[in-house]
Amino acid sequence: METQHDDPDAPSPIARAVLGETEGEHRLCTRADHRRAALSLVTQARHQVLIMGRELDPEVYGNETFVAAIFALARRSPHSTIQVLVRDTEPLARHGHGLLALAQRLSSSLAIHQLNPDYHTADESFLVVDGCGVLYRPQSDHYEGTVNLKAPSRAKALMQGFEAAWTHSLPDPGLRRLQL
Repeated sequence: METQHDDPDAPSPIARAVLGETEGEHRLCTRADHRRAALSLVTQARHQVLIMGRELDPEVYGNETFVAAIFALARRSPHSTIQVLVRDTEPLARHGHGLLALAQRLSSSLAIHQLNPDYHTADESFLVVDGCGVLYRPQSDHYEGTVNLKAPSRAKALMQGFEAAWTHSLPDPGLRRLQL
């Protein structure tokens, strides 16, 4: 398992990794690691992105480059699906978030739901791309985690948990754009 470094400008093995082809799990330790890994996964996505966590970290998932990659995926394929499940949507609405603004424009491709408080899930955070790429943090509030661009078994298990949680979730009316 390779470890990423704190230097955001350092060459990253993840940047050269190919979704669905490059094998191996890489350890991530910082927010910058997660930002690079999330961007690498999403820029290579062809049809599906699933994100689940306590909050939607704006540095990882709300930065301009990540949001542009999500927008490009939605425009590239009319059949693309981007689903986001978060436990706490209040910071999204209060502070604004790049994905929230995009979801309001691309409601047919990008949906953000709030986890049902009665539906108990682990405190994990993850991003799954095209059923094979996985960015995973066992604890949402820590940046120790892993990324693997070829992990179909792990992706399938996370996708099943995501689907069950999505079934019990609802769109948060507080995240909808007010039409005046």
